[in-house]
Amino acid sequence: MIAATMYVMFQLYRRGPSRSLPADAGLRASLDFHLRELERQRYALHTVWAWYLLPFVPGFVAAFVVRVVDRGFASAIPFGAGFVLIFFGVWTLNQWAARKIGRSIQELKEQP
Repeated sequence: MIAATMYVMFQLYRRGPSRSLPADAGLRASLDFHLRELERQRYALHTVWAWYLLPFVPGFVAAFVVRVVDRGFASAIPFGAGFVLIFFGVWTLNQWAARKIGRSIQELKEQP
């Protein structure tokens, strides 16, 4: 889980921050830059399952197995269900944000 957290932190550092707009950019270049940034952010949100959620799966599986061995399968079911719900919630929120950014991209592309 620690390794997964470190990997996700690195990915957030790499994917998350906005890049700086060149100081000499004109209006069209500024819009193009903004569009590329939005597309980059939308891609990061669409692929959150691979770089944000998937790294935690091995740790979860290990914790689930330990819980089954220690307390039995019945006590591990709520633990597993909670984990799945959290993963699904994180994925759903990121997909919603990606769609929202997609609408912004579409609106900008329709501008003359």
